[in-house]
Amino acid sequence: MAERKTIGGIPVECLTGESAAIWSGWRTLEDRELVREASAKGTHINLAYKCLACRRTCSIENAQHYFNQEVEIWVIELLKKHQIYRACHILNNMNKNPVEFILEICIKCKDSTLRNYLSEYLVSVSHFESEHINSWNIIKSIVQYEQKYMVEDGLSSSLCIDDIIKLPEVIKQALCTELYFSVIEQTLLKSITNSVLWDYLLSNNKIEMIRFWIDIYYAGNTIKEPIEISEEYKSLFTSLDIVPDMIEAIDSSNATTLVKDLTKNHLCRYGVFTQKERQGVKLLLARIFSNAMTISELNTVLSYKSCNINRNEFKRIDKELCVAHCLNQRDTQEDKSKIAKLYDAITQMCENQQQFEDALIEGIFKTIYYLSDDVNEYLKENYLIVLVLIFSYLSKNSTRNNQNEDTNVKENLLKDIFTSGNDLQLGAYSISNEILENTLKQIPILESVIKNKPKKEVTMYDLLDGYKNLNVKQLYKWRFNNEPMPHFSNEALVKKYGHTETLTYEYYLKEARPCMAVFTLKRSQGKLTGSAFSRRKRKAALYAHIFALQNLDKLEILCTCISFIEMLGIDSENLRLHITVANYIYNEINVPIGDLLKNIIYRNEDDLKTVMSYLENSFQSNLTENLIEDSQQFINVLKLWDIIVRFARAHNFPLPVSLLNFLASHNHWFEFVLICHIFMYPSDQVLESTKHFEDTILREHLQTCLNNTQLTKSQLSVYTKQKIKSRDTRQTLYYKIGVKQSGSPISGSPVSANSASTSDSHSLCDYVVNDNICSPDDDLWSIILKCHQSSDPSGALINSSCLTLRPFLTVLATCYEPSSTAVYCYSWIVISTMDKEILSDYKECLDHQIWTANQVSNLLYQMVTHGYVSNLSKAYKIFMPESPFNLLFDFLAQCVNGNFNECEEKLSEFKLQCLNLKCNKAMDWNCSDNMYLNNVYWVVIVAIKCVMATLAYNLRSTHLQIKFLKLLTRCNFSANFPVSIPNFEYYVQIIKILQNTNVAFNFAAFTVSDNVYNFDAEIQRCINDLLNSENYDTALELSNVANLNSSEIILAQYRSKFQHYMHKDGKIEDNFWSECALNFKKYNVSHQKAAEFFIEYAERDTSHKERYEILKLAFETLKNVEAEQQNIDVLEVAMWKSCILAGPENIQLEKGPYIFNKLKTELISELNKLKFSYALSTIEEQNATENLINKLIDLGKLDTALRISTIFNYEHKDLQILLLCLSLAEGEISPNELTIKQQNLVKEVNKNKPQKYSALKSRGLQRFSSSSSSVASTSISDSKPKDENIHKVQTECLSILQKLLDILEHGMDICLRIILCYKLATQLGKNYQLLLTLNNPTQFLQDITESDIEDKPEVINDIITAYKIDNDTVATFLAENITINISRAVEDGYEDNVFLWGYSLNTNFRVIMELCNDVSLLGWQLLKTANKLLGHSHNETNALTLKTIVELLIRAHDCFTTSCNMKGIASVLRKCQNLANILQKLKYWTLLVHLVTGVGRFTEMNYIFHILKENYHFELLLGKGLNKVTGLKAALLEFLKRNCPEDKDLFTLVALHFQLYHEIALMWENEAKAIIGALILDATKNHDKLQNTAQHDVKLVRTENVQKQLQLSLTNYTHAAEHYLKANELNLTIQCSNQAQLITLQLTLLNAVSHNQQVICILNLKSEDIDKVLCHSSLSFSQILTVVHAYNHHVDWANLIYNRCILNGEIKYLKDFIAVNKVSPGLVKDCVCRYRLEKNITHTMTDNMKMLISELSDVECKYVLASQLGFKTIVETMLNNPMIDAYLKDTVWKKGYTAT
Repeated sequence: MAERKTIGGIPVECLTGESAAIWSGWRTLEDRELVREASAKGTHINLAYKCLACRRTCSIENAQHYFNQEVEIWVIELLKKHQIYRACHILNNMNKNPVEFILEICIKCKDSTLRNYLSEYLVSVSHFESEHINSWNIIKSIVQYEQKYMVEDGLSSSLCIDDIIKLPEVIKQALCTELYFSVIEQTLLKSITNSVLWDYLLSNNKIEMIRFWIDIYYAGNTIKEPIEISEEYKSLFTSLDIVPDMIEAIDSSNATTLVKDLTKNHLCRYGVFTQKERQGVKLLLARIFSNAMTISELNTVLSYKSCNINRNEFKRIDKELCVAHCLNQRDTQEDKSKIAKLYDAITQMCENQQQFEDALIEGIFKTIYYLSDDVNEYLKENYLIVLVLIFSYLSKNSTRNNQNEDTNVKENLLKDIFTSGNDLQLGAYSISNEILENTLKQIPILESVIKNKPKKEVTMYDLLDGYKNLNVKQLYKWRFNNEPMPHFSNEALVKKYGHTETLTYEYYLKEARPCMAVFTLKRSQGKLTGSAFSRRKRKAALYAHIFALQNLDKLEILCTCISFIEMLGIDSENLRLHITVANYIYNEINVPIGDLLKNIIYRNEDDLKTVMSYLENSFQSNLTENLIEDSQQFINVLKLWDIIVRFARAHNFPLPVSLLNFLASHNHWFEFVLICHIFMYPSDQVLESTKHFEDTILREHLQTCLNNTQLTKSQLSVYTKQKIKSRDTRQTLYYKIGVKQSGSPISGSPVSANSASTSDSHSLCDYVVNDNICSPDDDLWSIILKCHQSSDPSGALINSSCLTLRPFLTVLATCYEPSSTAVYCYSWIVISTMDKEILSDYKECLDHQIWTANQVSNLLYQMVTHGYVSNLSKAYKIFMPESPFNLLFDFLAQCVNGNFNECEEKLSEFKLQCLNLKCNKAMDWNCSDNMYLNNVYWVVIVAIKCVMATLAYNLRSTHLQIKFLKLLTRCNFSANFPVSIPNFEYYVQIIKILQNTNVAFNFAAFTVSDNVYNFDAEIQRCINDLLNSENYDTALELSNVANLNSSEIILAQYRSKFQHYMHKDGKIEDNFWSECALNFKKYNVSHQKAAEFFIEYAERDTSHKERYEILKLAFETLKNVEAEQQNIDVLEVAMWKSCILAGPENIQLEKGPYIFNKLKTELISELNKLKFSYALSTIEEQNATENLINKLIDLGKLDTALRISTIFNYEHKDLQILLLCLSLAEGEISPNELTIKQQNLVKEVNKNKPQKYSALKSRGLQRFSSSSSSVASTSISDSKPKDENIHKVQTECLSILQKLLDILEHGMDICLRIILCYKLATQLGKNYQLLLTLNNPTQFLQDITESDIEDKPEVINDIITAYKIDNDTVATFLAENITINISRAVEDGYEDNVFLWGYSLNTNFRVIMELCNDVSLLGWQLLKTANKLLGHSHNETNALTLKTIVELLIRAHDCFTTSCNMKGIASVLRKCQNLANILQKLKYWTLLVHLVTGVGRFTEMNYIFHILKENYHFELLLGKGLNKVTGLKAALLEFLKRNCPEDKDLFTLVALHFQLYHEIALMWENEAKAIIGALILDATKNHDKLQNTAQHDVKLVRTENVQKQLQLSLTNYTHAAEHYLKANELNLTIQCSNQAQLITLQLTLLNAVSHNQQVICILNLKSEDIDKVLCHSSLSFSQILTVVHAYNHHVDWANLIYNRCILNGEIKYLKDFIAVNKVSPGLVKDCVCRYRLEKNITHTMTDNMKMLISELSDVECKYVLASQLGFKTIVETMLNNPMIDAYLKDTVWKKGYTAT
């Protein structure tokens, strides 16, 4: 017996051991679950094969195949969920290469999201080759293209990477090129080649880009006019070349002909031509000429490196073409040689740039040889050419000699040429002397110059006179008469020659300006009434019409008149028709008819006949034999005929018949009838034209038809019926039976029964009729007759109406039973739809004619949902016009048709009618009586249903829905009804929110509960759709409007944002997570979900810094919420661990401000709750922890720092110091109880103390650093004396705390706060714990200010520092106290010296200001208070309030000045000006003085000086104590100088008050100068001198007035000198004294002459006049010294001595000079030089010179000068002196001298 392999279907080997347990566990799993578990573990895959084979009763191979398929399906699912690492794990378990597997899926994947995800992974693992990446980029670009151009179901949804790889390279390049120019994606550049790009640009006609490419390739950076193009395209074109194949491909490209030519033209600019152009000379020249290229440009182009044609070859071709062109009528070889030589000469002349004269001469002679056989004769006739040759010759010689000859030399050369009598040789050519003589005769002016003939002067006027009959004397009459040039601003010329024009609409029509014409017309007729202006417009239109007909040849006039008429609101069709007719006649027969048309307007019948005859004559040329065969020609003929017919109709002229006669004569009956029908010819004209038919049968047939009156009437009837039926198919029934829509019969309707039965014989629905009295085939009248004759006419009519679907029969039924109008109305509604479904639904009701309230409600709702709103409106108009529903359905029908403007009133009337009905909410909905019709409850419910149905089914447009809902809201439809009405305004908001999305709100998706419409489910559906489309903002807005929970939306939004950042570049914005937290809080996301969100993404983040920030947000979310403390602790540990790993220097901690206010016991108790800790493993982590704790305690977060220290079990020195400070301050330990470790800690010294904390120490602890006894001496007045030991302990504690502050490196703000609180507690007798935890420091400040403690500002400063009170609070506090103290002082009469806390505001206000860090805030608070008080003072004149305001403004100005706040200063000054006006009105002069002196801005506030001076209180500014005010005296003097310079007394008073002697002296000095200046001015006038007369010529006349004025100026200078002396200004004193002496000298000179005699003026001399006065006047030496000192002038004494002493012999002058000055060698030498230069030396001069030399003390100089001049007496006298003789022997005689 064979061994059993399975037992119970299980393999034997799987019955024991581990396999049995696994197999047993798999029994409960499905096949797919089994596969996934086995593949996930990867340990028993073979066992899974067996298990599957056993289950599926298949082979192992099939089970293995199934297993692999399921694994692939699962892997793909994981990849779609972006769980790639799990998928890789499974693939590894299956012994598959995960990367290869993922690559295969990726390249064949068509899902863009999955493909992008897999591609990014493959790129990250470097398993994506370049071709894969390029193909992926192409697909992404296709997606961008489809998104940009909104392509639905585009190519990207069916493409994969493998498809792109398999594309041919050319197609791929073309695709990339197309995509690049659509989306500008740089990754596509690798796949773009130059040839494909070139073809793309040509095919798409992108000529600008082609031009740029050509420029950048051939010209590089030397483009003269670069084309504007984006930088992306520039980089593309710069990197690609233009090859010849691309140029050859231009003609074969898909570009337009224009683009091809433009491209080749642009290439031509760089000498690049196609092969075809290079081979054909004509094409080459055509390209050059089409590019508008000049010869010089062509030569330049031919020299380019890019040029692809041979320059020499081109010149040869050019020469051949030129010769061939010129030889059109010449055939000899000689002529050809001449032309060739001429061409060579001209070419050389153009190209030669150096010796251009020779080339020019050569070219001229070759041209002459070509034009004439006799050169001499030609030169005689063209003498100007001879001049050109001569000047070229002269220019050549000048250049050759390389010199710039002057004009005379050139003139001589020219004369030699003409007068030498020789021929002029010009190289190989010569000009005979005969020709030169002839040339000279032709130019008389030149001949006169050459032969030196006298010239006759010719003016410009002589040259112009007589030229073209020009009368120069008349034209330039003004010039000859020396009159000004005439111009058109001359009124006389304007009146005589100016053109006058009235600017009316007629003028503007002539100028072709229709807009201005209309504007002018409307403006001129502005005051006319409507009818008058209408007549005026018609008159203007008639004028424009006639004006246009008068100018038919001027297109702009015609357009202007047409536009003008249309702008007036008048139809211009007649004018356009007239213009068309006139142009047509003129073009055809060349006859202008403008005047005829003008006469036609005025009813001229003869001219109308003439024009019509012209039209028909013009039309005859179109009546050809092949007219009918050529359809296009026939259409054109019809268009022309239409013009003629319209012209005839416009003027009530019989219609033309020439075309009809032509068609009839050719037997074209169809065209004949067609034209008659199109143009609606009258029957009589048609009958008349039928006579021209040559075919008798056709003629008779047409005449018979047209003469049959019955046939024409029948056709008219059918036509009328068709028109009615086209409007409404149901109206046909009414029309046939002679009933209008309103129900009134139509009299005399000629409709037969046959026509009625024929048109309506078809039934839409086979109906079972109870009373079969008629059949569907019966005509209408038969049916009515049969029903009328039946026993139940109304029932028969209803049944017949159902059977034949003729609702009109239901209308007739109401005539028999008026009481059943409502029932018949509902039957009519059902039948009128002709809808099988509706007829079937209400068949029972139609059979029994019983309609319950519920059935009627459903019927009306169903009718609206099916779009039969107009049927309902008609039904209620016919049957129940008094019902409110008549108004409602009329309203709904108009809304459905879009007519919202006229239906609002009907809705309001519907509401009014409903409010008049009774209300019964307990109605029976199954009741069939008509009571419900008058129940407002039922009516409103049905109305709401119909309104909602209209919204849902009839107004599909969002725009219409919004208008409909706004109309309901505007009519307040929801108010005053007994039923809950939907909030239509709420629906408007929803629709507007969804308006710009692809999500539509379905009004049909609602639930009704107790007549309340609920759209929550629909709104949620819209939100879900928005989320699916990732439109989160709209979803949030919609959720907020609907008051739904938005937490899931905001979570989804930020998840999507995170994924977007990850897919983009992996970088997240800095504020992303903080924004998440804010929005989570804003939208009430639960703390648990928010924390889970943060933790989820923190685990994904690889950056420690970002992980810290995320975990911090999660921690802050959970820490204040009821949650498991263990989870919060774990989160906190992870957060700080991330912070340490990131490095605290990279973490931005919140800077607060944080105020430390916890006791040590509280801190320790919080640490005891920690259950988790973490050991720091590396030095780096320990250093990071150190830095983190340092930052935290610097920020004031001692509790957080202690937690970190506890968590990481890290001892921090500064933390220990701070804890010791807390223990000392709280009294936990005393100074005597310090441990050895603590004592050592106190003894340490910190050498690296930061500077900012030393400043804090000096400000907050200065009193305690001076002596320890100051604490004991300070106490509150009502506190009891303390024990001496307590004082000692407190002093020691403060000393230790101060030492600990010095030791601290970090956390000094905390330590300082502890010290200050402890200090305040000891000073004020307060409890330290209470002060540390104080919550209202402002009240504490106020209490301190009201107490009687010493050094109050210092205590206040300590409080502000300890509690970190903000500047605004401090400023408000100080302002209030300042205001209170000022008010009290003012009330007590001490406003001159206000005190605050023992400090005077006048002298020590800076102490108060230093309490506020921002002094400008204090200034604004004081200014604000002043504004309030000033506002109250406007109503009552309170002096105390005004004094307070003045003080506040002064203090505010002090604050703004201290903080340099210019805006605040300006505000104070503006307020001061307002206050000054009030004080002036109230006459508070002292307050004005106090205001201006207190503020101290005298320049800006000088208006107060004006006020005081105008009111005679200026002396108040000189009051007691005001001389100490800084800047006041200078401001007052400046004010007086500028505003009242004439008031000397006041100026003197002010100056003396302030002891301003300098200013007084300056005043006297200026007055003296003014007097002297006036005297000199008068003297100048008396001598009739001009303004530039030399000053030394001015003479003063001795008169009493002159002497009096000089004496007055002398007195003024004396006063000025005295006051300068008092001011200790000695230089100015001496200057004034010298001027006084000068005036005294002038008086002396005047006194020396008699009255009315003149003397020289020595006052106010200029520097150049002083020497003249000194030399030429008879002043003595002492007087000259006076002048020199007065002007501080440097005198040339040698000149004076020589003139006065040597020449004039004034010996006394010399002696006076010697008495004052020493005679210097230089002075004597100068005089000797002057002496020796004299031509006539007299004996007197010699004696005087001897005397001068003898006065010389320098022996050597004296001997030399005496020897030179031969003064032997002086020489001998010197030699007779032995000492002098010896000296001269040792000096002069040894070295000698030059006796010059």
